Amino acid sequence: MANKSRKAILGLPLKVIFNESGVSFFINNNKKLNRFTTADGTERYGILLKQFSPASLQQMMMIGYIARIEVTRSDFTSCRSDLMDLSKLITYGYLYKSFNEEVTKIVMESETIKTWNRNNPGSSIDHKTKVNDGATKQILDNSKSVINDTKKSILKGLTRRISQNNALQADEKNIFIFLSEKFLDNLPPFIWFLLVKFASSFEWDTVYVDIQTTLEQFLNKSRIAEYLALMHMELCLSAESRNMKKFVDEKYRGAVSYESLVYDPEKREKLIASMEESGEVISTAWKIGSRTDSSIGTEKKLEVVVYNKGAETIELRDKVNQKLHSSADDTSLSQFYQDSDNPTAAMGLNYLTYLLEECEAAGIRFSSRVNDMGEGRSYLVLALQFN
Repeated sequence: MANKSRKAILGLPLKVIFNESGVSFFINNNKKLNRFTTADGTERYGILLKQFSPASLQQMMMIGYIARIEVTRSDFTSCRSDLMDLSKLITYGYLYKSFNEEVTKIVMESETIKTWNRNNPGSSIDHKTKVNDGATKQILDNSKSVINDTKKSILKGLTRRISQNNALQADEKNIFIFLSEKFLDNLPPFIWFLLVKFASSFEWDTVYVDIQTTLEQFLNKSRIAEYLALMHMELCLSAESRNMKKFVDEKYRGAVSYESLVYDPEKREKLIASMEESGEVISTAWKIGSRTDSSIGTEKKLEVVVYNKGAETIELRDKVNQKLHSSADDTSLSQFYQDSDNPTAAMGLNYLTYLLEECEAAGIRFSSRVNDMGEGRSYLVLALQFN
């Protein structure tokens, strides 16, 4: 579930890769972009953030500028808390963006907007309508009471249902209520401008009830954030331990045991520094679908990818792919864990079970796969397809 007391700044260096819209925005505003070679071997444009505020990263996601977020380092254990926070804020940011798109669709397809467009063909309204940001802000600042009343109307019945839901713990109820307000607060200013402008015209039983229904659906989807972050963390720790063991075996050739280095804090720190210096790093990434993607069917997809060096054998890859094609997609990661000798495999299976249950309950299609990149490298993908 959501954490209302997240850190104001995360000190986790990451690459933010932009899609076409993001690249165009930065170029048009004379902002310098870096050219990166990402973990999958492609060259993309973006920026490097050594530290960042969660709000600023989510804002870029909601605007629809980000195609990929990537973290590369030798160890994930030392940044476990920040990586978990990053994973959750990306999931929530994606959900906020998707909710905004759904509400925009509801408003644009309303009879009120259709009537306006018929009567005002020279100033019709659609999702591409350009507005003056300064003027919009002024109107919204002067309409706070209307906005607050609208929020209360949308939240009233939903809050009551949450409070009366005996299946939720007290803290879960508080988080859901907090999140429902957060979803509405993150709606684009243009949508609030329309809700204010046509406040007395919008048909309650369609527009506002549809927004309320959509909000409830997204609250249910938000439950995946915690389990996805835990599942992701297990995959990162597995990749880390395998990469470290491979490095130690190749460097010391049995003269020093892997355990003697990784479980001694001082020796572990030196080992990590040596790996960084040698370029022995691993990467994890989030691929964020958007309307500007050239790939068909990716608009409503969020993918979490963990890249490995020497992590899986060809035999394991073949077993997973055979499992993937012979039965449901969601068994492939389970098969990976069953074939794994990593001590955290049992915990990973537990997280996978919970994640699958939440995805099924929220109508999210979950799939997973393990792909071989050649030269002893592979990557694991958790893919979530939203309806």
